[in-house]
Amino acid sequence: MARLARSAGSRLHLTGHGGDEVLTAPPSYVHTLIRHHPLSALNHLYGQRGLRRWSVRQTWQLVSDRRSYGAWLAHSARHLRSPMPGQWRIPPPLWHQTLRLPPWITAQAAQAVADALTDAARQALPLAETRTQHLALENIRTSGRIARLVNQLTGEAGVQTATPYLDDRVVEICLATRPQERSSPWEFKPLLREALAETVPPGMLRRSTKNDMAEDVHTGLRGRRRGLASLCDDSRLARLGLIDAGELRQACLAPQRPGPLPAALILTLNCEAWLRGHTSPAPRTAAGVAVPGRPGP
Repeated sequence: MARLARSAGSRLHLTGHGGDEVLTAPPSYVHTLIRHHPLSALNHLYGQRGLRRWSVRQTWQLVSDRRSYGAWLAHSARHLRSPMPGQWRIPPPLWHQTLRLPPWITAQAAQAVADALTDAARQALPLAETRTQHLALENIRTSGRIARLVNQLTGEAGVQTATPYLDDRVVEICLATRPQERSSPWEFKPLLREALAETVPPGMLRRSTKNDMAEDVHTGLRGRRRGLASLCDDSRLARLGLIDAGELRQACLAPQRPGPLPAALILTLNCEAWLRGHTSPAPRTAAGVAVPGRPGP
């Protein structure tokens, strides 16, 4: 895409990376809000529960949980192999989103992850005092890392990628607002709507959703499922004892239901392709996508 843009004379590409992370607060903001402004919190809690399809139990868990960050992390380490959430009623984040490993991860690899989390939990400190600010900062950092990698890739084609939402001043101003002003179940991105009230057409400001491109992802997975499954043949991850190749193959060939599982599948296949790029003596092609090969160390 960057090469096409450069061939058309473009040298700068603006991207929206960081917009969600900066302009909205994680829904865990109601955990703090209910302790300081209970009446206002009930309105937000009612709306968020309906919007996100939380069960009564999940909602109560969100507002009543008092565990420290370290205690939550240690608890997560003990439940990594629990079933992954489905499409509906994905649990609300506490200190972070629910931590789960996909079913193709081996018991040995899962234990290694659990041990690392348990060790980290002993001295783990949150990035901020409140849960929502901690998760907001963590999400912004993650988005920044992605933006940096995107800029490195497009830069090789002579196109600079700029991420204005992740500008220091934009981040500081947005995080200085109250979380309930950044997020609301009754309004989509209220900060952005206020900032652009005199800039963009009114019809855009009345939108209540965004395109997450999930349809394109699922179309791509369906069309390439056999090619993706071929990555399970002589899998580098399986050689290292990290995945069960049969389980991963089954996940590649099965219909992908909405939820976190497709993202976990894509990340796993990314790791497989990266390992092949570092260990294959010659270029490999899988699922119709060229994977650059390098001589092994």
